This record gives sequence, structure tokens and C-alpha cells, in this order.
Amino acid sequence: MAKTKPFSITLLIDGSKKKITQTGMKTSALRKIMKYYKEMEEIAEAEKAGERIDELTIIDGMIQLICDIFTDPRVDFETVADSIDANDLADTLENILNSAMGVDEEAKKA
Repeated sequence: MAKTKPFSITLLIDGSKKKITQTGMKTSALRKIMKYYKEMEEIAEAEKAGERIDELTIIDGMIQLICDIFTDPRVDFETVADSIDANDLADTLENILNSAMGVDEEAKKA
């Protein structure tokens, strides 16, 4: 695994935007990320097979994963859900995961 890069999230806390940055990741968070990827693969396979997908469970899982990655207690489910525009949730999670997993965005584009 590549070295974790600093990652951040901007949340609405007490009526103002606060940027929360983290420079490392706990092993427990890595385990949750791996589990999340596995669950997303299973959901994609189920969807291909024509099974009904519970979108609320997917959204809740994305929000909870963000909370699990950050160690700052201000990053909680309600704050994340109320701070991130619904259209930006997937991109926000992807950006956090890429940094947390040490993915080089420039190399990805090449």
C-alpha cells in the first residue's frame, strides 16, 4: 500500500465552515475501507444480476466510512450528512479514499 497523503473535509460546524485535515490513518480505518470496497463489488454484482439495490444503505455506508476514516470527533454522521451536498458525496468520498490510500491522481490520469 502506498503511503497515506494528508486528506481533509470541509464541514459545517456551529454555523461556519471548518476544514478538518488528517495526516495518517488507523489500521482499523484501513480495514473498514477494504470492507467497503468488497461490499461495493457485491452490490455491483447484485445490480448486474437484476437485484434491487437499497440506495439508502449505500449512502449511509458512504457517510459512515467518512466518519470512520477521520479520528476527529467533529466528523460525525449527522455533521457529514448535513455538510456535503448530495451531488458531491461520491466525489468527496473518492477524494478522501484516494488520499488515505496514497493514490497518485496524476498517475491515475496517465
